[in-house]
Amino acid sequence: MPLSNAYRVILFHVPRTAGTSLEKWLKISANPRSAADNLSVSKHSLPRHVYEELRRTNRSKVWRRYKKIVVVRDPYERIESAFRFLVGSSSADNKARSEGTAPPWTVAANASDFPAFVRAVSTKVRELEFTSHEKREAAYENDACLGMVRPQAHWFRSWPDDASQSARCFDAVLRMERLQDDLCDMCGPGKLFPESAKARSLPRLNVTKDRNDAKDRNDAKDRNDAKDRNDAKDQKERNSGFFALPAEIRREFETAFSGDFEGLDPAAKYDRMPAQQDPQQQKRTRSSVSATAKKR
Repeated sequence: MPLSNAYRVILFHVPRTAGTSLEKWLKISANPRSAADNLSVSKHSLPRHVYEELRRTNRSKVWRRYKKIVVVRDPYERIESAFRFLVGSSSADNKARSEGTAPPWTVAANASDFPAFVRAVSTKVRELEFTSHEKREAAYENDACLGMVRPQAHWFRSWPDDASQSARCFDAVLRMERLQDDLCDMCGPGKLFPESAKARSLPRLNVTKDRNDAKDRNDAKDRNDAKDRNDAKDQKERNSGFFALPAEIRREFETAFSGDFEGLDPAAKYDRMPAQQDPQQQKRTRSSVSATAKKR
């Protein structure tokens, strides 16, 4: 479980929300020097599981004294990122799964394209909402695909029998769309991070396939070539990804992941995608989201 003793922060890592990059920024070591530098629960654990582990190991004061932060992401962008990561032949997850060192991927394993993937995942997520807590947790833990696409709302509903406990869990809710800006807003005297942290850029780690063009464009010497690549990318996105999802599959996805649109913290509310809207306008709308971090 990502825990930064340098900043006295517990990071709740929602998959595909730049969590690995933020771990690096928070100076969280991948190989902690002692048990006190980390927790024995999964890095993607829900708040209640972390709280119970701290109580079990007589470290409840860590929960009280450390700030708890979480990053969320546009649900459509996140599901597409998960698809690209899972189907990418070079992904570490695929390599680990082929070597038998990672949980199997059974849900949507036979999906031939992105719409089929979204439909299979949405169907399974809806089914799990009607199972017992134990079966649901086991399903998300034992299937690599399900674990990666688990609804973000689950991190905000970790205590199903105590909504107030879940609601007040996080000290800061950040949005991936403006993560660097949110972190800078939290730096300075009397804030969560020191002023000097502003100078540190957020590293780009575990970037999904087909999403590296920005760096290529910035490094391009020929502006015309950069424009051509950008136009080609825009055309590709109009014909693929969540822009090209049939309306029926969009509805299934938004139903299964309804909490990710309306059940998150007010500082991290995402709008559903209108049924009729120009893809390029929708792209601009969803990529220009701005929200400040919630601070207490």
